[in-house]
Amino acid sequence: MKFKDYLNELQRRHVVKAGVAYLVIAWLIVQVLSVMIPAFDLGQGFLKISIIILSIGFPIWLIIAWIYDFTPEGIKKTEDMVFDAKVLAKKNVRLNRVIIGALSIALILLIVNQLRMAETMEKQVMTASMLPDFTSSIAVLAFDDMSPNKDQEYFSDGISEEILNHLTKYKELKVISRTSSFAYKGKDVTINMIGEELDVAYVLEGSVRKSGDTFRTTVQLIDTKDGTHLWSETFDRKIEDALFTQDEIASLVAKRLKLTLLRENVRLRKVDPRAYEMYLNGRINLAFQTPKGIDVAEQYFLKSVEIDPLFAPAFAGLSGIWIVKKQLNMVSPELADPKMEEYLAKAFELDSADAEVWRWQASKLANTDFKWKASNNAMEKCLKLNPNFSEARAFYAHFLMIQNRWDEAWEQMNRAVELDPFSPLVQNFRGILLLHQGRYDEYLSIFEPLNISALGHTGLLISYSLTKQYDKAIEHLKKIIKTKGQEDKNKIEEIIKILDETYKSTGFRAALNVTAEALGKISDSHHLWSGQIMLLYLMAENKEKVLYWLEKLYIRKNPNLPYYAIIGPLTKRYQNEPRYIEIMERINLR
Repeated sequence: MKFKDYLNELQRRHVVKAGVAYLVIAWLIVQVLSVMIPAFDLGQGFLKISIIILSIGFPIWLIIAWIYDFTPEGIKKTEDMVFDAKVLAKKNVRLNRVIIGALSIALILLIVNQLRMAETMEKQVMTASMLPDFTSSIAVLAFDDMSPNKDQEYFSDGISEEILNHLTKYKELKVISRTSSFAYKGKDVTINMIGEELDVAYVLEGSVRKSGDTFRTTVQLIDTKDGTHLWSETFDRKIEDALFTQDEIASLVAKRLKLTLLRENVRLRKVDPRAYEMYLNGRINLAFQTPKGIDVAEQYFLKSVEIDPLFAPAFAGLSGIWIVKKQLNMVSPELADPKMEEYLAKAFELDSADAEVWRWQASKLANTDFKWKASNNAMEKCLKLNPNFSEARAFYAHFLMIQNRWDEAWEQMNRAVELDPFSPLVQNFRGILLLHQGRYDEYLSIFEPLNISALGHTGLLISYSLTKQYDKAIEHLKKIIKTKGQEDKNKIEEIIKILDETYKSTGFRAALNVTAEALGKISDSHHLWSGQIMLLYLMAENKEKVLYWLEKLYIRKNPNLPYYAIIGPLTKRYQNEPRYIEIMERINLR
């Protein structure tokens, strides 16, 4: 059969037209889904499944087009041309191969392109939800305490902080976090200077006067460019209506700035005034992030839920207490885990639309359960509820760093700094990113001038060690050991003496090894030494001991274990070690 006959048969059976039509329709379907998926929050897995289904349908469609014709009268079987039967059979086989091969190549190219687009769009959708384009910005200053005895500062601070939290629910508004906006408290600074330093267009300031079970709040919205007072109002309310009042004030500010509410289903309820006061005191003390502050905060939160067992924010605070205690090695995982799970479950039951609850859920999923995908999803939910949550962004930057997703980690950290430039927590978290990326000189230029060396600082110890400033490293290590070893002063003095003598006689690495071995003998009774011992062996490049203690950290469910999955200067030599790989696989980080 001549080549012309092949072409005639292709044309007569309309196979190429059918294949091209299928590709065009498939492409259109994918484009429509690309628009619909973000709008209806269907998830990018839906798009990938759709592409796979369309791919499977393609060869089936070609076979149908070869065998049948689609006519106005209906579907009919295609009549064969008048050829010799054997020739026709050979022709059909060859045409099938040519047609299916050519169009399959076209489909493969389409699939690869669309999957790449789906992956890109997934990242764009995630970034868009976490890094919104703000159209305006505001700082809520600490409200003045106007009570007769000036003894209700915690209440005035709490009112202004809750208004700040309500404003974070508006997606176009950048809201500077509490630490930075409250930094101007008691300072003689102009509104214009605040606007320039925090890079905000508006400032909300006010005062609170509490008397018995009532309070008066006066607020003013000010343009930072020219100091114009855009809006002001006074609210007289009962304390039990505090949450409603804060939401009302935030709504009026948003209305003035023409903003769109991000969280539509805000559930507000009356709360017992005493429970609310206990909760505010708890938040203030937890913000200190010191052992004493954490213990005091816990007592306030417990009093709050005792007074009002349905007050979700206090349960969220309690879950955060135990997560922080565990992370700071204040308590063992065996004690902390049941507590954090109990309080998280209760907080979710009472209010599953609270960004703070999702922040602690993400932290638990990461550092306790080692479920990184679930943790990422929880943090995305948190930031969708509150795009201005600077501490949550700093937390998320660490989770992403642990997964070695550095570009995304720095995006989150930079946004956290933008939202709360004066926050010690945010700055410390940023420093940890610098450390794990090996940017020691930059780290030292920021943290060495600060007054943080008196009690010892692990970041400075690492930086001094890896920049070969061994004398400074040894002095810093002694401070750290003294600070953590208050309960075993005699043993600690012996260890420091051994450290000094070994360093002078044998050198830096030997001193680290001897110190780590000595600390290891008391680590069973004090779990807080495990991470420190691991770090000393890492800096000493003692591979066998590193792998041994890595296993112990896993057995003890140490929340700092995931940090050793980061590919950086301290861990790069272990990346191909089978034991290291096995442990990282157990915590889902390989």
